[in-house]
Amino acid sequence: MAIRTDSEKKAFTWLIQTGYQPQDLRYQGRTSPDFIGKDGRGFEVKLVNGRTIMFADTQIEKLSGQETYILVFSHKSPLPQAVLQFQKLNIPGYSGNYRLIIVHYPTSSIDKYWQVIPSVENWEAKGGETELEKEKAT
Repeated sequence: MAIRTDSEKKAFTWLIQTGYQPQDLRYQGRTSPDFIGKDGRGFEVKLVNGRTIMFADTQIEKLSGQETYILVFSHKSPLPQAVLQFQKLNIPGYSGNYRLIIVHYPTSSIDKYWQVIPSVENWEAKGGETELEKEKAT
């Protein structure tokens, strides 16, 4: 199991300290949740930014399907600052001192450019070409 981030490494160590055996944890760093215990519980690792915890819009559905806990880490401590039960959170919203937000990450290059250009009408009115068209021309 090649754990990718420092926060995920801290989480793995913490989960072992809380009683899980290494063989009872499945790591899946490219999807959510990051860890699944043999007991079916999911653990999503979040690095807190100030007091803000960010969730990708695609994570919300993935985390809703099972008992999932959010392990909130900072750069400074090897222990989680908080352990939040995902099903009890209102996102976007607040949980204690934490602000919970949803972030939209473009899933394709077209999606990326639609975020840059607010509307087709606006683009046509300016008579310009999109960054995608410029990229294709080079």
